[in-house]
Amino acid sequence: MSTPQDGLVLSWHNLSIWTKPFPPSHKKNDSDQPIQLIKNVSGISKSGELCAIMSPSGAGKTTLLAALNKRVKGLVQGEILLNGCPISRTVMSRISGYVAQQDFLIEELTVLEHLQFMAKLTMDRRTTWLELNKTITRVMENLGINHRRQVQISGLSGGQRKRLALAVQLLTEPQILFCDEPTTGLDSYSANNVVNLLKQLACESRIVICAIHQPTSGVFEKFDTVSLLAHGGLLAYHGQVSKVLKHFAKWRAYVMAVCWRTTAKSAMS
Repeated sequence: MSTPQDGLVLSWHNLSIWTKPFPPSHKKNDSDQPIQLIKNVSGISKSGELCAIMSPSGAGKTTLLAALNKRVKGLVQGEILLNGCPISRTVMSRISGYVAQQDFLIEELTVLEHLQFMAKLTMDRRTTWLELNKTITRVMENLGINHRRQVQISGLSGGQRKRLALAVQLLTEPQILFCDEPTTGLDSYSANNVVNLLKQLACESRIVICAIHQPTSGVFEKFDTVSLLAHGGLLAYHGQVSKVLKHFAKWRAYVMAVCWRTTAKSAMS
């Protein structure tokens, strides 16, 4: 795995995202206008932390994750900063890895063949074949799939496929790792194992940010921080997982007090 890095801080400020604008030559009408997906969302994630982005379906968690990784193709306003400085798409792609929700794997290849192929595409071209295979073996051992190195991808379980997808990204030793719904489609045992692995990767001085859908309470508690998005791409909460219940308890008490005052005024008038 990676050696400890200097502490990194990835922050995003007043981030708003729209669907890709139509070209000027396109004849516009009301239905053609760009749709705002994310509205004034801010947050922060530090090296050593495992951060979750959660929302109802269609509320923008994957869009926000893609924007932080500089992959979104729509209109983006706001700032994305690394250690307080703007970060370009080129730099982000060089220091980060992105694990997509869908697996793009050639089922007939073995685990080793797939990683060798991907290593040739992503690692420095000056890397020797011996060094390349040493890196692959080290990554497979750390992710617990070395014993499956000669197994065809079609024969892997869901959890093992997720580990293989992670292994591809770890070949280049990224300092920031983005994962889009890494537990989707897994049973609770496999989901727990995958999140434990992500937690371990974060503890190795990485920033790990995941868009995650409906985790169990046990999985949710493994995250350090969480960004909760409401419908319409609005930020409902960003902060420590350990403080989220207290935060919403305060809001519940506030809303109930406001409702009581409103009801009381109506009764008196």
